[in-house]
Amino acid sequence: MTVIGCLTFFIQSPDIISTYPVYATAVWSNEAVQGDKAQDKRQYYKMKANTWHELIHTSQYERFKNERGFDAAKSYFIDYGWELIKNHLSGKNEGNAVYGKKGENNWQSIAMSEGWAKYNEWLLAKKHIQYNSLEQEMWNYKKTTPKGYYLEKDKEKDFPFNYSVMFYELHNVGCSIKDMEISLSTNTLAGLRDNLIAKYPSDKKETITQILDIS
Repeated sequence: MTVIGCLTFFIQSPDIISTYPVYATAVWSNEAVQGDKAQDKRQYYKMKANTWHELIHTSQYERFKNERGFDAAKSYFIDYGWELIKNHLSGKNEGNAVYGKKGENNWQSIAMSEGWAKYNEWLLAKKHIQYNSLEQEMWNYKKTTPKGYYLEKDKEKDFPFNYSVMFYELHNVGCSIKDMEISLSTNTLAGLRDNLIAKYPSDKKETITQILDIS
């Protein structure tokens, strides 16, 4: 989430994710896509993927508000955003340092929200524009998944985006995007686990518990 992402929370709706590909095609120029320079094309798609990422945060906020009310949603995202602001003001700006570390204040909220946005950014870019947002390369050249990308890297340095692996695995075992977004209306990983188990009480309980191992 960025400062721009924080500001857009209050003016967007959950349905924007599904309508966004049409919106982007209509509003943004296609000159980069039609040009000869591969780098320009990749930058154009990177911009689309980054915008998806921010809109996914917005959608999560709206869903959280619908599920638990305005005050709960406001508290969740203000606390989460304030951690980023404090880290930024203290000079933690290199790499992912602005997000803090696992175990610090609000780390679970940050891990869930950023992991969720990163996973959906990757998923939507792959589906709609055949672009791998993890590698910043066209899908035909780099078919990397979140699991393959982050498990080979430094876990501490990759926080919180490595939590996209969690959503990648949950989606692969049959948890729907809608059910996961609804289940994210919580401040903890344990809450996410319990919400998902409530939606899939018999066929996926054990698998969800294994994926959301918070020990």
